[in-house]
Amino acid sequence: MLFVAYWEMDPEHLDDNIATYQKQMAERKEGKLVNHPKPVSDNYVFSGENRGFRIFDAENLTQLENLKFYYHPKMRWTFEPICTAEESITAYLKSKK
Repeated sequence: MLFVAYWEMDPEHLDDNIATYQKQMAERKEGKLVNHPKPVSDNYVFSGENRGFRIFDAENLTQLENLKFYYHPKMRWTFEPICTAEESITAYLKSKK
């Protein structure tokens, strides 16, 4: 299932979170983060702010929790499930039958 993962941090944690992000990317490349969600988009930043988002594919909610606690307590995360407009329209049309 796809999720938009919104993240936010206080400016004083930027250096620590960059180091954690670099460590996470290296561990992901080495195949060490097997119970984490799979990123399916780039990591985006809202210009001039210490917050942004990324889209992940998660098999279960535990993967999202693992990602959240990987950065804890220096970054806050919220997750919203998403689907394509086509999937939403199909579900809507089926519900009218």
